[in-house]
Amino acid sequence: MRPLTLEVDGLRSYRHPVRVDFGDITLMAIVGDTGSGKSSLLEAITYGLYAASTWSGQPGELIADGAQTMRVEFTFLAAGQRWRATRSMSRTGYPPPIHRLECLDEPGRRFDGRTQVNDEVERIVGLDYRGFLRSVILPQGRFADLLLATDADRTRILKNLFRVDELERARQEASQVLERLDPAHAELRERRAGLLADPAATEAAATLEHQQAQAALDTLTDLQRRLSDLAQKAEEATRSAAAATRLAEDVADSQLIGGADELRAVAALAAELAGELGQHDAERVDATDTLKGLRGQLEQAEAAGEDLGRLNAASSTLDTLTEELPDIAAQLETLDGEHAELAATAGRLTRTAADVQALSEKATQAGETAKRRREAASQAAQAVQAAQARIDIGRDTQTRLQRATQDASSQQDALGDLEAAKSRTAETLRQAESTQRAAKTTLERQQRADAAAHAGHGLGPGDSCPVCARTLPATFRPPAAPSLKAARVALSDADRSLAAAGRAAARADADLDAATRRLEELRGQQERMAAELHARLGEATVALGQSEPAPDASILERTDEQLLAGLTEAEQAADQAARAAEDHAGRFHDQATSERGRLESTQQAVEWQRRNHERTRAQLRGRYHTATRRAARLPAIFRPALPAADDLLAPDHPHPALDVDRLTPLRQALIERLTAVQAIDQSCQQQTRRLEAANAALRRLDTRYQAEVETPLRRARAKLDRLAERAARAARHLDLTPPRSAPDSDDAAELAGWARELEAAAADLGRQAEQAAGVATEQASKAMAATRDLLSTHGLDSADALDAARLQEAATAQQAKAQADEARRQRPLAADLDRRVQRGGAFLAALRAARDLLGDGRFIGYVVRQRQQALLGVASRLLGELTGQRYGFAADFQVVDRVTGQPRSPRTLSGGESFLASLALALGMVELAGRAGGRLDALFLDEGFGGLDASSLDAAIDALESRAATGRLVAVISHVRLVAERIPDCWRCGPRRPVAKPHGSRGPNGLRWLTKS
Repeated sequence: MRPLTLEVDGLRSYRHPVRVDFGDITLMAIVGDTGSGKSSLLEAITYGLYAASTWSGQPGELIADGAQTMRVEFTFLAAGQRWRATRSMSRTGYPPPIHRLECLDEPGRRFDGRTQVNDEVERIVGLDYRGFLRSVILPQGRFADLLLATDADRTRILKNLFRVDELERARQEASQVLERLDPAHAELRERRAGLLADPAATEAAATLEHQQAQAALDTLTDLQRRLSDLAQKAEEATRSAAAATRLAEDVADSQLIGGADELRAVAALAAELAGELGQHDAERVDATDTLKGLRGQLEQAEAAGEDLGRLNAASSTLDTLTEELPDIAAQLETLDGEHAELAATAGRLTRTAADVQALSEKATQAGETAKRRREAASQAAQAVQAAQARIDIGRDTQTRLQRATQDASSQQDALGDLEAAKSRTAETLRQAESTQRAAKTTLERQQRADAAAHAGHGLGPGDSCPVCARTLPATFRPPAAPSLKAARVALSDADRSLAAAGRAAARADADLDAATRRLEELRGQQERMAAELHARLGEATVALGQSEPAPDASILERTDEQLLAGLTEAEQAADQAARAAEDHAGRFHDQATSERGRLESTQQAVEWQRRNHERTRAQLRGRYHTATRRAARLPAIFRPALPAADDLLAPDHPHPALDVDRLTPLRQALIERLTAVQAIDQSCQQQTRRLEAANAALRRLDTRYQAEVETPLRRARAKLDRLAERAARAARHLDLTPPRSAPDSDDAAELAGWARELEAAAADLGRQAEQAAGVATEQASKAMAATRDLLSTHGLDSADALDAARLQEAATAQQAKAQADEARRQRPLAADLDRRVQRGGAFLAALRAARDLLGDGRFIGYVVRQRQQALLGVASRLLGELTGQRYGFAADFQVVDRVTGQPRSPRTLSGGESFLASLALALGMVELAGRAGGRLDALFLDEGFGGLDASSLDAAIDALESRAATGRLVAVISHVRLVAERIPDCWRCGPRRPVAKPHGSRGPNGLRWLTKS
């Protein structure tokens, strides 16, 4: 483990954030006055790695005075990778503690929680908490811990330091690999057992069987091909005979013979129907010409607007106008009289409305006077209400002041209860801390017992102890490994109880602080209420009309009636004056309302008459508009001249008279023209019926021609076409010249001649087809006889027997091929499985041997003894260099005085000698760990140089410089000036800047370089 950076905040001397960058420094000194924070750096490193202090497993005492939370972020190099450990904790448990370890070279690798982080730190650093304090960090006053440690503790530290613990991990990994690979190896053996015993031999036998079956199958296949050719020839001959027979039957079909006679009968009937068609067509032409002339006359009348429809409509319209126009004229005269009467009534109503308006103005003036007096009365009432409100506010303020005084007194009593509760929670927290420390001590003791049981596994009387190297006595029995579960559960319960007690203590502190603040708030509220009461009393005296307000709470002792007497009398006088004015204004208002009601009633009646008059005039206007629209639709020659509606119905000026006598001559002329047009229309209808009769006769003749001429002709032609097609097909089959094709003409006589030729040719082709069918039948019989002879030659009685033989040989060949393919497929699989089973068995046997050997405690003890002797050899040489070759180490860690040759216990050494021996042992571990690729890349020494003379000090620093030259970090903490002068890179701890504070307190500490090489 080699430090890279260290960030500290809120830990002992460092109340504010400080960052230390170790960089590539190898030898450095950290100097400063007593209490300046030198040793705090070692505490920060220890807390960052193990969440503990150097003197206690409980880090809570590291939190700086005046700080609530401490935080350490330590970046270091271990196991070839960069790691960052982050820890934090608070006095009150909030915010919650942080325990996090991250691998900076593998971003996804992270551990959280105190237990997980501690376990991983011990794994990658190779030392537990106690071993770290005895080999990497030598705290002030405890540098001789490793030198004076018991044999068991020293052996445990050396086992971790020299990676002997990796042998146990190797044993565990071997066991895990065995557990994982044994089932896989068994599965490989089982898979091999499921394959053929000898795939190569099976493949050869199956291949030979396949070749033999395939040869037999080829012979049968050739026979089947020859039989198929004969069967095809026989089938073709049979089909040819059947086709020739069908052709002979087709051309001799009686249904297709006799078409010539049918065609001769159809030709005679066609000539007869042609004469009748000529007569009816002449009648149709004459009717068409006559009808065309009559329709021309009707079209001329329609162009003039005098067609029958419009003439009939015009006649109806003139009849309607003759009835309506006289009635419209009479109603118009009545409306003119009503209009004159409505105008006279409107003048009278205008004069009455002026009188009502004058009376309303008098009522309004009286109402304004009453309103002003009522406002004065309202102001007097508001003055009473305002005074009453101020008195109520004063009384309410006085009540709230009394309540605030009571609340402050009650809060003072509650404050005492909360202080007692805080004392109880603090005592509970101390008890929880004591219980947690005891549980942790118990767990550590049982863990040591578990380590002892593991070390003694496999040992017996007479073996060498792997811890102290002594011979085990005859009574030795390997200790049983204790169960750690109960101790871990007890520690977990104690941790939870400690956290709960911390939260309860924090809540008690918070409740006490809140109660204290609440008491201060209540007292402030009490003072504000008193000031507010004084102000409200002043407002009340002003509202009561006193000229010199003198706020005095005694006025609130009087009743409201006594306080408001003067204002109440003024309010009553103003109310009486307002009532009198309101009665006077009411009389005027009632009179004006009565007159206005009569006026409005008369106006409504007149308005109803006016609207009824206008509605009647509008209806008359509608009737007249309808009449004029009807007249406008009449033909111009029969259309009467009517005045415009606006001229005729205007109510305010004279209008023209409505002349209705002109309608009679117009109606007479319309009747005469209607009679003439009706005569022409009747003639058109007669000629139309004549034309329809001629067309009907033509349609009947056409229908008869279709049924008696064209349909029989199509049937005869279709029958002959089928006969011609059959004759042509027979000729092609017999390789002869087909008959002549049908003529393109539809003449029945010409078609009858062609039909006679076709029927004769068809009869001849039928005779020749019968002869060809006999020849083909004989060829089919010969082919079938050849097939029977070929089957008999190969010992088969039928084609079905040949198919069965082929299927049997094909199945045999396919089965042999599948068996050969499967054997060929299994050959590489079986070879691979054989190889893997063999290699896996050898590998598993080696793993079992390694597991059994590494599980033997004697082997572990031998390794530890060898490493321990090597360490003592290196440390003895270093101690000789540091003491002028006076001292060295014996095999049991005793110190040998080379002058006397006598060993002595390390406890008999002086302070300086003990420091040099411990330094030699620490440097020896660093050097030996480096030879074996170990994990000691840093060494921190806290004080101890003060007891050395000048020569010993020089020798010690020379030794440190030589070890630092290998690239390791060696840090020396000392207040000795000569140390700082000898070491090129020095940090000085102390205040960041001069700060003047009372009672001699220090400012925030920091670090600064004195020198930098």
